[in-house]
Amino acid sequence: MTVDNMLRAYIKFDASVHYNDHQEPISAAIGYHIRLEGKGTVARGNEHIGSEFEVHQAEYHALLEATSVATNVLPSNCKVYVYGDSQNTIDCVNPRSKSYPSQKQSQQYVKETRRNLRYFDEIVMKRIPRTLNEEADSLAREGHIQY
Repeated sequence: MTVDNMLRAYIKFDASVHYNDHQEPISAAIGYHIRLEGKGTVARGNEHIGSEFEVHQAEYHALLEATSVATNVLPSNCKVYVYGDSQNTIDCVNPRSKSYPSQKQSQQYVKETRRNLRYFDEIVMKRIPRTLNEEADSLAREGHIQY
C-alpha cells in the first residue's frame, strides 16, 4: 500500500487532574478517542486512575492507554496521527525527540507508549489546542464521575 493509499487513523488523548486547596492532586482521570478514516470511531474510553498523579504523569498514562487500545482496534498498516494538548507529552513520546521525562514512572510510560507506536507503519505526533481536543478532554473529565 502506498503512502497515498494508506489507511489513516486518529488518536486523541487527554488527562484531567483535580487538586485540593494545597495544590495536591486528589483525583486523576484520562480519556481517549480513536477514529479510523472511513469507519468513524473505533474506540473511546475514560478511566479514573487514582489520586497520586500530577498532570504530566496523567497525560503520559492517557497516551499509553490510548496506544494500547489502538494496537487492538487498528490495523498495523495505518498512518496514525496522535493528537494531544500537552506539548511536553508529545515531545517526550515522539521517538525523534531528545526530550525525556525525569520521573521514573513517566519514563516507563514513555517506553511502553513508544513500543506500542512501533506497531504502526507511520506515526505523526502533534500538539493541538484544547479547543480541538474537546472530545478527549470531556472523556477525561467524565472519568472523575466514575470514581
